[in-house]
Amino acid sequence: MVRCPSPWQARYGGIAVLAAVVIVAACGSAPAPLPAPQAPPARPRCGGPVLALGAPQLQRAYQVTAMLAAGTDGRGTTIADIVPWASLWITRDLAVYSRRYHLPAPRLTIINWDHARPATPGNPEAASWAGEGLADLEMMHALAPAATLIYLETPDTGTPGVWYTQALTWLTAHDPPDVASYSSGLPENPAILGSRAGLQAAAHAGITVVASTGDTGATQPEPGGKFLYPYPVTLWPASDPLVIAVGGTRLHVDRAGNLTGPDTAFSDVGGWAGGAGRSGLFTRPAWQDRVRAVVGGRRGIADIAMDASNCSPAAVFEQPLIPGSGWGTAQGTSISAPLFAALAADAASSPGTGSASSARPCTPCTAQRTGSPTSPPAPTPSPAWQGSPPDRDTTCPPGWEPWVMPASSPPRWPAPADQRHGERHRMEAPPWPA
Repeated sequence: MVRCPSPWQARYGGIAVLAAVVIVAACGSAPAPLPAPQAPPARPRCGGPVLALGAPQLQRAYQVTAMLAAGTDGRGTTIADIVPWASLWITRDLAVYSRRYHLPAPRLTIINWDHARPATPGNPEAASWAGEGLADLEMMHALAPAATLIYLETPDTGTPGVWYTQALTWLTAHDPPDVASYSSGLPENPAILGSRAGLQAAAHAGITVVASTGDTGATQPEPGGKFLYPYPVTLWPASDPLVIAVGGTRLHVDRAGNLTGPDTAFSDVGGWAGGAGRSGLFTRPAWQDRVRAVVGGRRGIADIAMDASNCSPAAVFEQPLIPGSGWGTAQGTSISAPLFAALAADAASSPGTGSASSARPCTPCTAQRTGSPTSPPAPTPSPAWQGSPPDRDTTCPPGWEPWVMPASSPPRWPAPADQRHGERHRMEAPPWPA
């Protein structure tokens, strides 16, 4: 029996269903459960050797090498990564990655917001989040090596407002970045409309927010992660018109990172595929009018796609939270979002381009800072809608498309599960590109 879903929080894991698979089931029907993949395929169908892509290969694949030579390297910009749990090894591990690829020393600001507890090896969930945050920082540093990175550690309360509203609102007010990146999100549900204050504040401040679309194609895992919802599910904040939704592709490159062919859609055996779909909450923004034939009257995702494939994984370094960890690989839209966040910072650092959103000037270069707010501000309460939410969001800044609640029959809403996009795996004998 398909449960009429209720709100709960979701994390983008490294699991996916082929994007071509669209299963529609009415609430109350009883389709056969569709298992959710639990790990990347041991033998992905790649048609050749699978090489871990280091920073030089990623730079060459995305034509960043020439930009870096010209001084367009993220200098003067700030990229924020907002992740639950604190990690005691972030600085050291990021430095190892940087030295391996002869990158400039990372300019890292670590902010422990509202007393986030440290992740420990004895807590696999916390360790996984710490690894996620580290992989994010490494991807950002690879393509924008001179940008200042903010690692905002938040408490793992299980409440989406902490990450997407309170933490982002606080950061916007106290240390506004040029770009903020999320490798996590929630299945769309009307309840999340009360958690948009952070995105609205960021939009008003000219902050570009990017978010990964997930790794399960047209749907997402149900609570517990063992089965997929038997109907299309789109993830927020990627589905929000105030956010750039970053999906996944496969890079076709040689050992040096030179393109050997155009990027292709990220999909693989075992149900891995880049998240995509049409929003049930948000109408089509004006800037998607050119693709109305595809998205209809709804907000469609993804907006852009970056490397996420098991066949073109990124090399990452992390230890010692996950037993046996060290050098390994990462894949999924968890790495797509921070890769694009880095390109946005590069664009903002280019002379004459302004900030990543062209809404405010580039921030000046600042010294590395590590700190912790001693008394975080009181959380801004989310609006408590009585009956139906208002027809449109009157706080959207000029140039942003306000959301309008659907006028058609209400869609099925999944229960939110905390989902993190992407997986990381140890390499016994890393096939490093030359």
